[in-house]
Amino acid sequence: MLHFGRISVLLQRVFAAEFHLSPLIHVDHLHFDLVALLNFVGDALDAPVANLRDVYESIGPREDFDKRAELDDFLEDPASFSETILQRRKDFELLSSLEEPFIVNGEVSPISEWTQKTSSVEPVQVGEVLTGLSGCPGEITGRARVITDPGDPRGLEQGEILVAPITDPAWTPLFIPAGGVVVDVGAPMSHSVIVSREFGIPCVVSVHQAAERIPDGALIQVDGNNGTVTIIELP
Repeated sequence: MLHFGRISVLLQRVFAAEFHLSPLIHVDHLHFDLVALLNFVGDALDAPVANLRDVYESIGPREDFDKRAELDDFLEDPASFSETILQRRKDFELLSSLEEPFIVNGEVSPISEWTQKTSSVEPVQVGEVLTGLSGCPGEITGRARVITDPGDPRGLEQGEILVAPITDPAWTPLFIPAGGVVVDVGAPMSHSVIVSREFGIPCVVSVHQAAERIPDGALIQVDGNNGTVTIIELP
């Protein structure tokens, strides 16, 4: 049985504090935020979520950090977390300024070794050939439509070439009008490759900084047979 009254009271106490819960999330302890959230929701609903708790606890609990207690303390006295929230906001901003490593399998390097993100990239030149991996065979020449958010397709027209940093299932509808696909990150079994093959459109993945270097509206040729993208004309 859902105790909506109790949930309402808890939410009112949280929002009355004029704090966001998101700054409570700390990158190094994301696992514990998930556990705490499950515990919090489970208690609020008086619902059995023991199985889910066991799953997250089995991932690798650490005895030196108890996020459940922290959330309880926050609900009791939100103002006492002012300094904590400010510090974690600073930590978040610092981490956001770093170039996180893209790792599928392997060890993540220490944060101290991550490099600063840079906003300056070398623009492409007419005739330049960008190299990646063949995702789906075929060739097409068309206008590049650079999209970084699947919720903001920026007028992707039929036959234009979708250029994106990375794709996931949320991007699938954008493949329907696209005549070709170019993605910064990808592998033979990545989302963009699988969907491109289903639609039968040329696709090149793992083209480093393609979404940053290729300007929106540029005329490009996508060669899915050889895994290359050639700049024909700049806007």
